[in-house]
Amino acid sequence: MVTVLLDPGHGGTDGGAGTAPYLEKTRNLEVALKVRDYLLSTFVVNIIMTRTTDATVSLSARTNLANQQHVDYFLSLHHNSGTPSARGYEDFTYINISDTSTSDRIRNAIHTEVVNRVLGKYGLPNRGKKKANFHVVRESNMPSALLEIGFVSNTSDQRLIANPAFYNDMAVAIGEGVAKGLGLVRKKSTAATPSPTPSPSKTFYRVQVGAYKERTNATAMQTRLKSAGFPTVLSSSNGIYRVQIGAYGDKDNATAMERRLRSAGFPVFVYQV
Repeated sequence: MVTVLLDPGHGGTDGGAGTAPYLEKTRNLEVALKVRDYLLSTFVVNIIMTRTTDATVSLSARTNLANQQHVDYFLSLHHNSGTPSARGYEDFTYINISDTSTSDRIRNAIHTEVVNRVLGKYGLPNRGKKKANFHVVRESNMPSALLEIGFVSNTSDQRLIANPAFYNDMAVAIGEGVAKGLGLVRKKSTAATPSPTPSPSKTFYRVQVGAYKERTNATAMQTRLKSAGFPTVLSSSNGIYRVQIGAYGDKDNATAMERRLRSAGFPVFVYQV
């Protein structure tokens, strides 16, 4: 089965651009969950998320997770910021790859769907298909792209970002573009639109290596895991710091990671979310 990694940019201590209610890390996660839900409900595909909550995830942890899981496609979702007049949608692939690369072919499919389904409908300018030296498209070993959905610093784009219908349509466009680019098989019975809320609609499996009251203990475990070659995510809630290794839509993938961690001598358990 084809596996897609969705990467909501920023998170946790890294808020990204903007301020509430247009803080980038929050908006990135909201649209990423909608893309996830649409893909899972509409196509035969496995999804891995770099985060499903407001967790701090380093750039290296994002690409390490994708590379270690040998995913088929890496898609990072962001929102832009700039001068008050700057607005619109744009997408990026790695600067040193050819325009005929697989990354560009899949990005082109996404771009076309976004243009046809969203930009004209909402009057959002098309800033074009671009290339950059972003870490996530440079260090991922598979085809990849980074999307900038709109500008959190522009009042017109803010009105769109605050409109649930805009994110629903954007999620459908991105999902359809990913599906066309990867040749995903459509399910016989599909949902017309993603859920209007960002709440997960499918079971995910988290692999956790320890929960600590002291952040220093959690970061020490992170260091051990990274030294052993495992990507980590640090999240916190109710005063507890949790060290996790990804969130998996397929239980078999989570179980495989659990076995790898146990073989390396780490305490680990898998739980559903």
